[in-house]
Formats: sequence, structure tokens, C-alpha cells
Amino acid sequence: MNDSNIIMEQQLSSILIDNESDNLNLLNEYIETYCDDYIKVIGTSTKFEDAVRLINQKKPDLLFLDIELDQGTGFDLLLKIDPYDYVVIFVSAYDGYILESFKYNTASFLMKPINIEDLKFACSKVFKQIKAKRFTNLEQIKSLIGSINVNDHSREGVIGIMTIPGVYSTKFIRTETIEYCRADGRYTEFYLTDGTTLVSCKNIGDYEKLLPSNVFFRIHKTYIINLNVIIEITKKNGYACELKNGQSLPISKRKYLELVKFLNMSV
Repeated sequence: MNDSNIIMEQQLSSILIDNESDNLNLLNEYIETYCDDYIKVIGTSTKFEDAVRLINQKKPDLLFLDIELDQGTGFDLLLKIDPYDYVVIFVSAYDGYILESFKYNTASFLMKPINIEDLKFACSKVFKQIKAKRFTNLEQIKSLIGSINVNDHSREGVIGIMTIPGVYSTKFIRTETIEYCRADGRYTEFYLTDGTTLVSCKNIGDYEKLLPSNVFFRIHKTYIINLNVIIEITKKNGYACELKNGQSLPISKRKYLELVKFLNMSV
């Protein structure tokens, strides 16, 4: 394999989105001229809806994203695309967006007109970050797989959680470390036994299917509970379960009856 093929395999795929075609063409030219070792442009768009479709179809590693678009903002666009592992370099003529941009998967913020040295630095930085993260994730997966006893029950398995904010990255954790999950709109919060919380960009219904059903139970439209952390189920002021950590979570009436049947309890 020659050097050019190695570079091609290592490049990050990228899509460029800008409201103005002249800006888009100039950015594309700069990337091809100065950042070709790091970035491979696989698509461009000047239209909001077209950009959403293009990103969902090709799922690039990196987005170069203008903020003021024809049918909304770049921030709106990020909420429309399917969740997956990507990063963003925002490109804008308005520095008033800088603070808000870092609520998203932001690797860098470039001001228009684009400074070539700033562009080169940003591309080099994000290239190194993504490559390092992929290596780390791979090693993490190998470590977790190696640590799982094949005789363990499913409750001691591993689940991948696609997390936010920052880069959409997947964290692998043991299911036994999950106390409960809480739905927050389109996201899911994971509350762990060590007191930490992870926020996933997938909804709670997806995790209801993934978590082992012999240990995790959907007690409410908002909550999935690890049955091992429940110490008491009460009927005072509505149905609720008391947890080992002192918290109390609500149980819907329908789910209470299902839980009673599941646990072979008397009503």
C-alpha cells in the first residue's frame, strides 16, 4: 500500500454546510488545498433540509456548519439529524454564537472570513482527537469484553450508551452499575451506583429493549428501574418504590399491577 492510500484511509469524512454557495466553494477549496492530509469532503449543501438528508445518509465524521441557514440555524439542524458519533466545526461571521455553540458537539469555532492558519490548526486538532478517541474506545471495548466472565448472568453484561454533550461517543458500562434510567424528552439519563449520571441521545424506549428484562423493569413512562436496588414498594400517596440510596420513584398504576405479577407479589 502506498503513502497516498494510507492517507486516504486515515482521512476524516466531512460535509460542508453554508447558506452561501460562494463561502461553501471557498471553504471546500481551502480544505482541499491546505487540509487534504486530514479531511476528505464527501458532500456540500446550502439548504437546511437537503443538509439533514445528506448527513443522515452519509454520516460523516466531521461537519463544517454555518450557523445562519435558510430555514433555521445550525443548532436547529443538529437537533434534526439522527444521533451518531460526529463532531462539528462551526463557521460564522458572528462571534455572538460562540458561547451557545459549545453546548453542542463543537471541536472549534471559525470566524468568517476564514483564516487559513486557523483552519489548518482546527482540522489537525480534530483529526488527532477523533483518532485518539477511536483508539481509546477500541481498547475500552477489548478490556470490558475480556473482563466479563462467560458464566455471568445477563445482569452482569455490558451495554453501550451513546452519550452527550460533546462528541456523540459510546461509553460501555456494566448493566449492574445502573440504578435506574429516567426519560428526559428524546434523551435518557442513567443514574449509576457510584453517584454519577450519564445522558444518552437515545430515548428510553430503545434502552427498555436493550436492558436485560429479568433485572430491569419499566415502572413508569419516565423510569426504568434495576430491581436489585429496590428495598420497598409502597402504596402511600400513590404507588412508589424506595431505593437503597434513599430515593423514591413513582410507579404508574398499570405498571404496579404488572410489577406485582412479575415479582409474584400479592396485591
